[in-house]
Amino acid sequence: MRFQRIVVIGDDGPYARSVTMGIFTYAQLKNRWELHFESNPGTGDLSRLRLALRQWNPQGIIAQLQRPTLARMISNIGIPVVNFSDERPTSSPTVTSDNHAAGRLAARHLLDNGFGHFAFYANNHHRAAQQHGAGFRQALTQSGFDCDLFPAPVRGGADHSQWAIYNHSLEQWLGGLPRPAALLCTNDFHAQELTLTCRRLGLQVPQHIAVIGVGNDPAICPKMAPALSSVDIDAPRIGYVAAELLDALLSGQPAPAQPILIPPREIVVRLSSDVIAVSDPQVATALQFIRAHAGEPINVKDLLNICSLTRRMLDLRFQQALGRTISREIKRVRIERAKDLLRRSPLSIRAVARAAGFHSPRLFARLFHQITGILPTQYRAQTQSQSTG
Repeated sequence: MRFQRIVVIGDDGPYARSVTMGIFTYAQLKNRWELHFESNPGTGDLSRLRLALRQWNPQGIIAQLQRPTLARMISNIGIPVVNFSDERPTSSPTVTSDNHAAGRLAARHLLDNGFGHFAFYANNHHRAAQQHGAGFRQALTQSGFDCDLFPAPVRGGADHSQWAIYNHSLEQWLGGLPRPAALLCTNDFHAQELTLTCRRLGLQVPQHIAVIGVGNDPAICPKMAPALSSVDIDAPRIGYVAAELLDALLSGQPAPAQPILIPPREIVVRLSSDVIAVSDPQVATALQFIRAHAGEPINVKDLLNICSLTRRMLDLRFQQALGRTISREIKRVRIERAKDLLRRSPLSIRAVARAAGFHSPRLFARLFHQITGILPTQYRAQTQSQSTG
């Protein structure tokens, strides 16, 4: 069997490392690729990379093409290339994250938690940051909410005075946000930076400011205090699909006309956003009860017993606080619990239905289809194929 030499070029960041995992998974399954890994030179000299590519003489390249100079050099080699960078400074076929969808997913999570004030933070003007913000604002606008944007000044590299001006601007902006507020950061490093700034200002996360990042970086998110919620963009899936596309190009198939966008996998909820942000104490009590007992056969009467309100009055308060009825919230929380079990556990559909509080698998399947547009079996197949390639 003849092996094909494939060069993978990426930086040493968490995104590129996770994408590489997906590429490696595809190569293992196909068992006919010889992978060689090269570091992305960033803004440095391309001569070392040019020499390495000449020595390897690859049949194909999968690269994080962040700079036009790197993109031109790679494309001039004249072999199939797949890009996995968000910046896309190239006409090469591209597989990358659906950043608009990531922003919309973060907004949905924060809206479901009852927030009424929202903000978006990015200290750069990269394409990914712009798209995260656009998707976030789009979802909020559709639900009738505005979004405060951080007016990021340009930071000067090592100039201490420029850093001081930047940090002062950030502190003023954070201090001026209404509370409680929910804030999306364009990556986990920025979420870490913002959380530490909140701590300096005496703002509690998530009680005053709820924070979500993007990327689900294992070196940051679970290790922060509080642990950071983040959008899992399914970077291994990006790598797998990029490798799949390169394989198709190597076999003579045409390149896709548009970039292939991989949807985010989920919000990994941790303490930084795990809070119910409604001012009505009766609604907050009811929401806490629903979340704690979603796997049990609870109903509206159970909530009326703990809230001491009439059905009509509690429904009215739910509508005012969340824009949905009590019954709809119970169903939503149960379906979210079921989706988590379908993604993460090997339980049968009947067992998932029971664990999510449904007495009938048929009723569960019908409601799941009504809310998501697909059956539980289809959802499991889709999410498991995305996680394994």
